[in-house]
Amino acid sequence: MDSGDLLIAFTDGVVETMNPAGQQYSERFLEDLLKLNHQYSADMILQALREDIEHFEEDAGNHDDQTLLVLKIK
Repeated sequence: MDSGDLLIAFTDGVVETMNPAGQQYSERFLEDLLKLNHQYSADMILQALREDIEHFEEDAGNHDDQTLLVLKIK
């Protein structure tokens, strides 16, 4: 891996998060968020992911465990 590269690990509960309309968060939403935030620190990217997932699920509630790991090479 090179400087600036990201390694993201997550459980299926992240991409299977449902919103009230029954839509899954999916890898597409995850990839879009990473493209918009790749220049930030691992901590900031993790926080952005957590906030985006919480906003996405609204009041639907969490139905599965969610584990996220964000590593950024310096």
